[in-house]
Amino acid sequence: MNNSQNTPGSLEDRIQVEIEAFDLAKQAEAMGMEYETYKHLMSYENRLEPFREEDKIESNLVTKCQSTVYMTGDVQSGSVNFNAASDSAFVRGELGLVLSLFQGMTPEELKDEDTKNRYVQFCSELSDYVKLSINRAQGLEGIYEKMVEIVKKED
Repeated sequence: MNNSQNTPGSLEDRIQVEIEAFDLAKQAEAMGMEYETYKHLMSYENRLEPFREEDKIESNLVTKCQSTVYMTGDVQSGSVNFNAASDSAFVRGELGLVLSLFQGMTPEELKDEDTKNRYVQFCSELSDYVKLSINRAQGLEGIYEKMVEIVKKED
């Protein structure tokens, strides 16, 4: 993921910035711009780096996602760094959004129970803007679980 596109600050700061952006998209919809929140979500796909074909292996698959989703990551200089790919444009948008929230955190911050709880709350808030089916909500949970799994392997 392109670190120059990361939102600085705490997880709470990053979430607030994203919720405000979704608020603006929802306001645009109210003024007649159709599907603006969905277009906004899909634009996050641009935050993902190209994914290497050789990393599209079973051990990098994200469980709980109906679409095919691969994720890699590591810890560099004490900060987590992730990249992901999907066969679905919508899911690539979700991946770009979610990864941007956690990129650059320490492994300890990512694994913290408060971080997980705030992420679950964020997913609930996101559903106010983009209707999330049960399957999609489970996929978002699977993305977080895969990030934690990757970080634990790095320990």
